[in-house]
Amino acid sequence: MNSEKSQSISSYAKSKAKSLSIKIFIVGVISVFLIGALIGTYYYRGQLLQTTSVVTRSLSQPMGLGGEFLPAQIINTLVDSGNFKDVWVTTNKKNIHVESHFYDAFPLFSNIKEKSIYWNKGLPHIVITKPISYNQQNVGLLFVGYQIPIITILGFTATVCVLFSLISLYLYSTILGLAKNVTTPFSEYSNFLKDNVGSEYFFNQANKWDSFSEINSFNNILTNYILKAKESEIIARKEISKAQIAKVAFRVKHDVIASLVLGESALELLDQDNEQVERLRTIFERINDTVEDIPKIGSLTEVEIKIAANNENQLDQDLQENSKVRKCHIASFIYQIVGEIKLSKIAHAKKIKFKIYSDNAAYETFSEVTPGKLKRNLLNLYKNAIEAIGEDGIIETKLKLADENLIIEIKDNGRGIPQEVLPLLGKRGATFNKENGTGIGLAATIEDVELWNGNLEIESQENVGTVIRIILPKSEVDYLYPTTLYLAPSMNIIIVDDDPIIHKIWERKFQNEQLSKNSIEIIYFYDLDSAGEHISKLEKNDIDYILLMDNDLRHKELTGLTFVQQQKIESKSILVTTSGNSNWLYDECSKHNLAVIPKPILERIPVQILL
Repeated sequence: MNSEKSQSISSYAKSKAKSLSIKIFIVGVISVFLIGALIGTYYYRGQLLQTTSVVTRSLSQPMGLGGEFLPAQIINTLVDSGNFKDVWVTTNKKNIHVESHFYDAFPLFSNIKEKSIYWNKGLPHIVITKPISYNQQNVGLLFVGYQIPIITILGFTATVCVLFSLISLYLYSTILGLAKNVTTPFSEYSNFLKDNVGSEYFFNQANKWDSFSEINSFNNILTNYILKAKESEIIARKEISKAQIAKVAFRVKHDVIASLVLGESALELLDQDNEQVERLRTIFERINDTVEDIPKIGSLTEVEIKIAANNENQLDQDLQENSKVRKCHIASFIYQIVGEIKLSKIAHAKKIKFKIYSDNAAYETFSEVTPGKLKRNLLNLYKNAIEAIGEDGIIETKLKLADENLIIEIKDNGRGIPQEVLPLLGKRGATFNKENGTGIGLAATIEDVELWNGNLEIESQENVGTVIRIILPKSEVDYLYPTTLYLAPSMNIIIVDDDPIIHKIWERKFQNEQLSKNSIEIIYFYDLDSAGEHISKLEKNDIDYILLMDNDLRHKELTGLTFVQQQKIESKSILVTTSGNSNWLYDECSKHNLAVIPKPILERIPVQILL
């Protein structure tokens, strides 16, 4: 709730009590006054009519016989009573027969005989006219001036006001007292919570709050909640420990994959360059360093490792399912997934060679896909290809561009698929020559590709092999993922990575470029501290540079991403990381417009000097 609009129960009760008491006072005074006035008017009117009726009957005979003495006596008696201030009696000829007045100063009969009200002595009077009859003949008229009891009315009004003032005051004080009684236990309980929550004393006071059963109930709920929170804290600590296990395992997995992919690249060049033997030795040293992380996992029980692994897989699956369609550099996905599939148990069980071919146009092509689903679908297709091969074989992947479409072609020389089975593939539940197969994987892949406005084709011959062809529409380039590394003359290249293999790859790549002729200097760092000092000097001297750095630096809390953000050098930096295609890194780099090069394409990305 907004603090500007919030108020205490006491202040709220005070304002409501004031408003209610004023309303009761006004409504009560007006209502009682009107009722009293109506009752009084009715009563006095009845008395007045009764009196005038008696007087007219008393005057009828004397007036009929023409005498004046008796009418004069009756009228004087009527005035002496004090209720009637002015009385006139006229004959049937409208002449004044007799009259009497309470005050010496009295109104003229000619001025009031046609009126119903007149003023005398500053007070209002009502004129009542009553006919006098004798022997069924009209012998005269009785005019009576009745004074309205203003003082009595004012006194009655004052009494009503005092009465309802007392009632309003009583309601006001009662409501404030009730609010105080309600808020006092809450205030005391709030102060008690501030002083004792978290201490053992608090948990021994569960039945103390008997002022209100609601507070006592709330206290019991809060006590149970805090106890459960303490239990949850213990569970959370265990889960954090498990998450750390998964994190280490995940790191080891990616380091091994990166080393394996780079090792495969070196093996391909052995026949042409004997210097690669030294490079292979460095690769094995790197793998040996990676294995040093395994004792961290070895101190845990097998059950804990399985739980951590399952949690990590579930998290990864949730991220995949919830990821959105975005522009992806398909070539980097292919190289990454082929590297991962080489490490799988199913690939190790057979002697299979993996080859990737891509022309320049296809290599630079982007397509709009769901990254997690693309990875899952390609892994499933490669798994099917491996299962279709006997003891040894070849799986070729080709990337090519045709008619604004990117074509991913996965070809194996396995046992192939019968022609009569081909039309059934892709339908849920349809599978071929796979034990415990469900047919869901290929069907899901086709559905995803069609969702990306693409198409999937299958060609196969028995005992020859199978070709899976994924056709995806070409999309605009996502400049967050550069497909060419552009350098400017006289600039510095700062490379930060704790992996010596990566440094050797950069050395070999830059040896092929005539950087020295363009006064381009390359400086290598294994740690952030040294790199940070050198970058500060470059910034101070306004020297142009580009920073190529790993994101996950070994045994460092600070990542490459956070380092770049802290230094505010996003425009001069490129992350070179194994996690280059991950959604979380894409989201973070998009926020800061920080370019990314996935490590699987590090050896293949071209370098161009801008002259």
